[in-house]
Amino acid sequence: VNVVCELARKRPKNYVTLVPVFFTLLQNASNNWMVIKVVKLLGTLMADEPRLGRKVLPPLCNIIQTTPAKSLVYECISTVTIALTHVLKSEGDNPPNVVPVVRLCTENLQLFLTNEDQNLKYLGLVGLSSMMKCYPEAVSGCRSVILNCLQDEDITIRLRALDLLCEMVTKGNLLDVIRKLMKHASVSEDTYRHAIVERILSVCSKN
Repeated sequence: VNVVCELARKRPKNYVTLVPVFFTLLQNASNNWMVIKVVKLLGTLMADEPRLGRKVLPPLCNIIQTTPAKSLVYECISTVTIALTHVLKSEGDNPPNVVPVVRLCTENLQLFLTNEDQNLKYLGLVGLSSMMKCYPEAVSGCRSVILNCLQDEDITIRLRALDLLCEMVTKGNLLDVIRKLMKHASVSEDTYRHAIVERILSVCSKN
């Protein structure tokens, strides 16, 4: 699995014929690290076999709901966002059964953001950024928990949360978001304060 995973990065179309084998492994394997590789591999193969997107959603959602391994949950969510891109492209904006999938992923990513583990917090923000690109409506409900990350001790988490928050700005929430960012800027140290001001200027200069 690991060898094919590496080779598929270069030429994914060479391994599309092996999809049934990997799909069986996805459903039956008990080794988390191998399942992570299979999940990544299926995400890679979707570029040449976009129909795979719809097929992988049920088993990936099942893993997200049943595994205690956070690393596996994250990889499944990451591949779900790739799958959703293909599903939405082929089936329109609101195909059946997509909303429960998106809700499951965003709820788990929010749990990452409230975890004490800094690595999980960071992954949660990365995951929400990916979800933002394919289904932005789902991330809008996470704004309060993302705002909380602006006060995190780790500046990399603060900056990632800042970037995500700025991606979420609309005409309707612009004033509220900018007020909150200005408040953070007034109590932040130089480097972080400069980053906040830079994002404020960038957001407010858009149409």
